[in-house]
Amino acid sequence: MERRMDAALQQIEQEASLRTDRHIQVMREDMHKYVEDRFQIAIRRSDDTALALVREELKTRRADHHDPIT
Repeated sequence: MERRMDAALQQIEQEASLRTDRHIQVMREDMHKYVEDRFQIAIRRSDDTALALVREELKTRRADHHDPIT
């Protein structure tokens, strides 16, 4: 009985870990898309203000996620 409970708990932990890893990956992809979209808008407009906002957004997101942009 205890083995089954341990096995079930281990399976739950593994599934939670996989969901968390996937969530992190989706957040990263969303962040890259957002920054790329903002960058393209800035380029089209040749807008120094928009470029500065993109740069600031990158700094903020890096600080928030403690994760380098790759």
